[in-house]
Amino acid sequence: MIKVVLHGRHEVWTSSYYVTSCLVQQYTHPRYYIIPGKTMNLLHSITYRKLRSTRQRIILIHFCFSLLFLYIVFISGVDTAVNSEVGCVVVAGLIHYFTLTTLMWMGVEARNLYSKLVTVFEPEKDWFMKVASLIAWGKK
Repeated sequence: MIKVVLHGRHEVWTSSYYVTSCLVQQYTHPRYYIIPGKTMNLLHSITYRKLRSTRQRIILIHFCFSLLFLYIVFISGVDTAVNSEVGCVVVAGLIHYFTLTTLMWMGVEARNLYSKLVTVFEPEKDWFMKVASLIAWGKK
């Protein structure tokens, strides 16, 4: 048995996270496990200011949002758009869009990692996250 020693809000969050994950695993189908887990990950990252203070964490939050939307559209859309031609086109378009945004956020993380490891002594550019967000979410 593993004992986790945490203090304050982190202890409450961790215990509620474990209880929620156990309930989800107990009462839902295995293919739905990923959505509550990813939602809890996002809530945890957004709730604590310390976790969203660095550029890497902001990129991770955007990546998780994109991946969560992809999972939601895929799981809910594949079964419901079987007999509808318009629904099938909409679901296919959303799946393609969120797949591309997820891949773009992976590219943004790779570029950020490159700038941290290779160009160590260059200062961080203030405009990087604005441009990366516009490119990764597909805006002109």
